[in-house]
Amino acid sequence: MKRGETLLALLLSLVGSVLAFVPPGRPAVYGFSAPQHELPACGTYCGTERWSVKTLSDADRDKVDFTAKEATVGWLVSQEHPAQSPADQRIGPIETQTYKVRARLISYKLEQDGDFHIVIADVEDPGKTMIAEIPSPDCAGACASAHVEEFRRARAVIMEISNQASSVSVVGLGFFDFLHGQTGAAPNGIELHPVLKIEPESDSSLRSVSSPKASAENKKKEVSVWVNTSTGVYHCLGTRWSGTTTSGTFMTEAGAQEHGYRPAYGNECGPAGTGIASQKQDGTVRNPEAGRAGNPDVRVWVNTSSGVYHCPGTRWYGNTKHGEYMTQKKAQDGGYRPAYDIVCH
Repeated sequence: MKRGETLLALLLSLVGSVLAFVPPGRPAVYGFSAPQHELPACGTYCGTERWSVKTLSDADRDKVDFTAKEATVGWLVSQEHPAQSPADQRIGPIETQTYKVRARLISYKLEQDGDFHIVIADVEDPGKTMIAEIPSPDCAGACASAHVEEFRRARAVIMEISNQASSVSVVGLGFFDFLHGQTGAAPNGIELHPVLKIEPESDSSLRSVSSPKASAENKKKEVSVWVNTSTGVYHCLGTRWSGTTTSGTFMTEAGAQEHGYRPAYGNECGPAGTGIASQKQDGTVRNPEAGRAGNPDVRVWVNTSSGVYHCPGTRWYGNTKHGEYMTQKKAQDGGYRPAYDIVCH
């Protein structure tokens, strides 16, 4: 009996020693239940580092001032990087403030995590650059954010802007990222992340429907294409590899040709504003007369959480957490929207 009492006393002593190491003011963790601030799960796993802050689904999202404060790229890149970057908390005052920045659009591309990675430069001093990012509404965190529709609209706009040093107005939250060799990153790692709104300024070249008298060269200047920088080939918007290759960037067709890039399958893209490239790509002939409806019989993947459907061969086809296959006509009749506003053919 005495031996049993001794073992019990020793066990209680060990438990007391362990609890003594719990930091003051920090509750001990007794289970693996999700934090109370966590939003309902949806979408696909896309990123890691400070992901909830990047997608406005973090614990401090209610502390953000959404009244946009005007700032310049030059001022933002001069701010001091904080000593620490909490995974699920914001660093005031920069990360709790929304900024409106007028800047030069240098380039943009679709990242592997689904974000649009945009490089902008100071209007007066183009040597000063920073990054702005628009999350994908199909990703976890972003799809549950109260601002998911703003992400969706901003992504639609960026795809309509010519990628040649246009002037844009960008509204987004201040965010300090870790520096890991990102293209266009500010020395202090500051970004506008997430971007809530982006608009072309009056001197920028927003794509529009060309007049019948417009020359072929002018049309090339207006239409955007996706350049696979690894293969040296560019793809028309709405085709299988547009925005889906590992390495690449958006630019105008004229700019792509000036840099020596070749059109996929030897066929140039159609005029801006048609919404469908009138070239033969991926073994399929595109019909310019098909309109926005696309091929009604093509089998698409519907992300039932985000309300967006994806075309065969694209990144999220069959890969979101919630979804189902159906024909494109059924998806459109059900009120679902095509990803990036590009219908399937």
